Amino acid sequence: MTPGAKFHWPDSDSPADAVLYAFGQAGTGAAGWAGLRQELAGEVELRAARLAGRESRFGEQPAATISAQVADLLADLADLIASDNRRYLLLGLCSGAVTAFESARGLQQLGVRQPDALVVVDQVAPAELAGLADPVHLFSPRTFRQWCLTTLTDRPELADDEVFEFFAPVLRADFSALSTYAYAPGGPLPSPVVVLAGDDADLTQYARWGEVTSRSATVQTAKVPADRASMARIVRRALLAGE
Repeated sequence: MTPGAKFHWPDSDSPADAVLYAFGQAGTGAAGWAGLRQELAGEVELRAARLAGRESRFGEQPAATISAQVADLLADLADLIASDNRRYLLLGLCSGAVTAFESARGLQQLGVRQPDALVVVDQVAPAELAGLADPVHLFSPRTFRQWCLTTLTDRPELADDEVFEFFAPVLRADFSALSTYAYAPGGPLPSPVVVLAGDDADLTQYARWGEVTSRSATVQTAKVPADRASMARIVRRALLAGE
């Protein structure tokens, strides 16, 4: 696989002076970032992580743990950062926030230049995750599907039998990764953490992101935190804060 193949960015000639490496929510691929990419066009070049089992990597076995996801992406991510001297951010949405966080840790261990900020959308702090996510990957096929239909209401296409069967292996692997994740305290990241939570969230669970950084950790709220306008706004603020 060629360098950079695990990240997708169609606008490789972007005039942007910053790069955003984006890690998506469970069951999604790089295509899910099209809206935010459009919102940030010309300002920030968005490079979306493409995990195994989806899109151009459909034939590969999906990783069922966060550590396996990070191991799969880290060398490619490090090479991309080393070959580009522009400022960059890591952004993770929902379960992707955990992958982004552990990727930042991995980059730190490799001695790779750190991001201007770690941006977290709609995910509680790693220390709050233990026991929070149901072990849905262990559910029977029928129960797992019903859980997905009830919980993933933003994905009505899953109601179609063929569509669900197509996405089920990736969904099961991604939910396995989240529910089996065990946070291990370690040295703090040298990058600030910027968190976007729902306006009805328990912010004490988000405030603990401050434990993973030696810099600041700020929590902001939005009615729909995963809305592309809300995410674009927090990306711009993170870049301004890092100047």
